[in-house]
Amino acid sequence: MKLDAFRARFPERQVTAGRLTWGVIETKGKKGAPTLVLVPGTLGMADIFWNQIVALSGKARVISITVPPSLSIVKLADGLKALFDKLGVDKAHLLGSSLGGFLIQHFAARHPERIEKLYVANTLLDPRSKDLRGPLPAEAKKMTPKQHLTKAYANIANLPAPDAGFRLLKIVLKDNADRLGGKWLKSRVLVVRDGPAVPVLKLPQSKIIVLDCGDDPVVAPKVLAAVRKRYPKAQRFHLEIGGHFPYVTRPQAYIEFFKRMLG
Repeated sequence: MKLDAFRARFPERQVTAGRLTWGVIETKGKKGAPTLVLVPGTLGMADIFWNQIVALSGKARVISITVPPSLSIVKLADGLKALFDKLGVDKAHLLGSSLGGFLIQHFAARHPERIEKLYVANTLLDPRSKDLRGPLPAEAKKMTPKQHLTKAYANIANLPAPDAGFRLLKIVLKDNADRLGGKWLKSRVLVVRDGPAVPVLKLPQSKIIVLDCGDDPVVAPKVLAAVRKRYPKAQRFHLEIGGHFPYVTRPQAYIEFFKRMLG
């Protein structure tokens, strides 16, 4: 399904929970089906998982969210718990990519009882890592919203586009940057770059899956390696080619993976 048709069929609604307003796209799963919650990254909105939402809606109750503006990752983590409560989600398969991956790890640290399985994708553990790419917190704070937006456009333009999936990604990300605007983008950058490191999770590593790509142009290899080192007994789902947004560039691989994981 093309993205325009998806947006017409699955409009995003606004849900207030934890004193934050979340964008939510939701499908109804069959009785007894698992719940899959999808949390995108800095340049993602709920509909960036459109391929997975359409393909998996028959196997699960799929909930994809747009992360609201906030400068506190802990507030977002507790707000996500409030969103679970509001939507009647007891436990979920929870995937987060990039910013979303950072958020869901903090969520799991604070609310491990709400996790069925945790899918940590293309993300980081410690914003203070010297290996992290992008502006330092002090630099990011000084940048104006307009400068953040301009930098986002430049980063999108510089992403490699070796095939049609990557070319489509650049169109989607440009559209998302337009919709988010500079102020929202700045808050998303700072909530990660100025946030605390992920604490040690009180969650069995049998419930954790690490997802990454060999050609990720956004998260440095050493940062991805640190995530794998933190969760040495976790299952790993690795794509050599997929970039930072494999659910867009390699949607079918993500779909088949989750079909297996959801049983």
